[in-house]
Amino acid sequence: MKKITKQEAYNIVLRAETNQGVVMGPELKELVRYFAPAIPKIAKTAEQWVSSACAKDDIREWPNYLHALGGWLYGTDGHRMHRAHTSLVDGHYEPITMLPATGDLRPFPIVGRESAFFPSAMPSTGVRFDSGEEVHGPNVKNCEQVCFPPLSGVPFDKRLLRQACNGEESTLLYLDGTTAHGHSTFGQFVIMGVKR
Repeated sequence: MKKITKQEAYNIVLRAETNQGVVMGPELKELVRYFAPAIPKIAKTAEQWVSSACAKDDIREWPNYLHALGGWLYGTDGHRMHRAHTSLVDGHYEPITMLPATGDLRPFPIVGRESAFFPSAMPSTGVRFDSGEEVHGPNVKNCEQVCFPPLSGVPFDKRLLRQACNGEESTLLYLDGTTAHGHSTFGQFVIMGVKR
């Protein structure tokens, strides 16, 4: 799902302008994706917030798309998952344009396992995460990490936590072994700990 280059977009528009071909199907989809605005750092809608958790060019295909399932919209890159209520019809959607995805996409792996990722009852002990707080932890795999001892010795990627909090200064996290669960303005999130 790599975005086309400026030159490729220009060539498509030039062919359509000079009547050398009608822009249809995959070319039109690529053109729309090229000119679509980027997902903002601070989401203004639930769809934008869920989209921020999607992968960009994952070889597995399904993490590159949003998944509407049973009134929920899911986005994941394999390290974190965001979900929010939606009125979209069940299916796959483009994260930037929110248009239905085309092609032979396999089912979203969470089907039938939602409660494993988003338990109905959170652990009773939570910890406050302050997104503006300076972190003096290890810097492994090019990510700034934060730990929450004694609840969990597993480090978490601070960038992913900040994105999940969506600009909120302080968020309550529930730690469950190697995962952090929480709520933002738009929905729920779960983030996997960083492997050492």
